[in-house]
Amino acid sequence: MKTIKCLFIIIFVFLISAGFAQTNIPGGNIEGNWSNVNSPYYVNGEITIPDGKTLTIEPRVEVIFTGHYKFNIQGQLLAIGSKEDTITFTEKNANIGWNGLRFVQTPPTNDTSKIVYCKLQYAQASGIGGAIYIESFNKLIISNCLITKNKTSGDLSSGGAGIGMVGSSPVIESNMISYNIASGGHGGGLLISDSDPLIRNNIISKNESTAGSAFAVAQGNPVFINNTIVENKADIAGGAPCHGGAMCIIACSPVFFNTIIYGNKAAIGNQAHLQSGSQPAFLFCTIGGGSVDFARDGHNHGSYSGTYVSNIVTDPLFLNLASDDYRLSDNSPCISAGSDSIIISNKKYFAPQYDYEGNLRPSPSGSMPDIGACENLLGTFVGVEEELTTPKEFVLYQNYPNPFNPSTTIKYSIPQQTVGNENFRSVHLIVYDILGRELTTLVNEEKPAGTYEVKWNAADLPSGVYFYQLKVGSFTATKKLLLLK
Repeated sequence: MKTIKCLFIIIFVFLISAGFAQTNIPGGNIEGNWSNVNSPYYVNGEITIPDGKTLTIEPRVEVIFTGHYKFNIQGQLLAIGSKEDTITFTEKNANIGWNGLRFVQTPPTNDTSKIVYCKLQYAQASGIGGAIYIESFNKLIISNCLITKNKTSGDLSSGGAGIGMVGSSPVIESNMISYNIASGGHGGGLLISDSDPLIRNNIISKNESTAGSAFAVAQGNPVFINNTIVENKADIAGGAPCHGGAMCIIACSPVFFNTIIYGNKAAIGNQAHLQSGSQPAFLFCTIGGGSVDFARDGHNHGSYSGTYVSNIVTDPLFLNLASDDYRLSDNSPCISAGSDSIIISNKKYFAPQYDYEGNLRPSPSGSMPDIGACENLLGTFVGVEEELTTPKEFVLYQNYPNPFNPSTTIKYSIPQQTVGNENFRSVHLIVYDILGRELTTLVNEEKPAGTYEVKWNAADLPSGVYFYQLKVGSFTATKKLLLLK
């Protein structure tokens, strides 16, 4: 019997050490360290980090709220996970939801709070701010987080189901903000009121609201740099017609730089609804429909006279929209179509050094950055071994050198015909500019099976991204090349 009892104790201790431990947190003040060893942490009441105190949450910790409780931060929160081991804030009952992280007039004497590599889901709030609410507080960094499936409810003054802020200027960087819903209000993704946040490298997608489904900005001047804002919908009936599929901007003029705004939907203003004299600046952006499609004060196609420089309207050509893969395909017109810096009102803004996935921007070094949160990794040709036998498949190789100035070599392979007696194929190799206009035909003749090289000299063309396309029968392949002078 004693042996069995000891064995039971050993098994029990093993299960706890293997990750079956848990910690119950009652309502009240908290501080110190929440370790992965004691995770998950079940929160059983409203909790507060007091002024002057710090709570550190380790990677891989789960914070599970058992009811609709707030997490108030009056001191400092350091919830810093890692790419491999995120921190999760969630609700035991997704239908009830927890009440979010609340930074309400947090004293600025505290050091900066950081929410990094965290997942925040199933928060619900009445009013402003679902997962995160920030009021009159600037010292906050929200980075590399997944903020998803959060909700707010109320009238048109409510919203910000992902993040809501009033009178605050946090840094919001490299987050995925998606599938959040602001019922009856503004900003399924973000609501920005009288605030000046820096918002860069974020993917803001598939959020819903009555107005400004990706975000709404009222009387603030945020700066948006290298974001991807796509597939948001203003389709929830509220106190006014649904408007601003991507954004609703009221009485302010934010800056948009190197940002994709595309495929958003609303009854009024698919991409943007501008109100009360708002004249935002758009520079080096991809904007579905262009500025002529902006709505003004409740009317489609209203006047817009803001700064509008070097923007494009064509499809960004993401890798896979259906699976939320917003990386750029190799044929995307957004590649190298951005800028490394801009100056607006005597203030200079720079493209971020790294993209949403942590890749160096621009790629390759020395080129211009791509538009959007994700940098296409345009590689440099490293050489292809000469084929000593007849090719077995069609291949269009990457040009080399790449980038180039002013000439480059394009190599392609044509396999032997498997049907019929005709060994010659009609081959077309054509170069296009970034707008899809044909520049030159390098090959237009019949050729037998084999591997070929052709040189292209672009001495008369400006620096930029170009495309070359191989067409042989039903086979088509396209690649990009980069001219740098």
